[in-house]
Amino acid sequence: MAHFVAAIDFAWAGTLSKANQSEVQRSGSVGVASMRVGGGSNEDSIGIDVRIVEAASGDIVDAITVRTSIKADKASVSGIGDLLGTTIAQRGRSSPRTPNVQAQQRHSEGVDSALRAAIDEAALQLARRFEP
Repeated sequence: MAHFVAAIDFAWAGTLSKANQSEVQRSGSVGVASMRVGGGSNEDSIGIDVRIVEAASGDIVDAITVRTSIKADKASVSGIGDLLGTTIAQRGRSSPRTPNVQAQQRHSEGVDSALRAAIDEAALQLARRFEP
């Protein structure tokens, strides 16, 4: 039985070199007669450094840094009952039991997806550099 030893010429080495929370934040809201509608966004970022190392010598042949964003957004609405109560009162009526409503929604991309995207981008950029 023959034994095979795989030899490599180059190896990849990667490091998660940057993790920046709340790099960009935005928010805003509008209020009308006690009702509020608002929203916002947040952007975190991560960065990876990838090096191609020559296996025989340990020399770094090429290196690249790739940065990717992790985005989140939110929306909210509140005070609908207050608005209805105000509107009813302006018409000369009384409503002591006006229910109030509040709703919020938040969506965020995952760190794992962002890391995979950064690795894919680094691999693509490095592969393009070594095309014949």
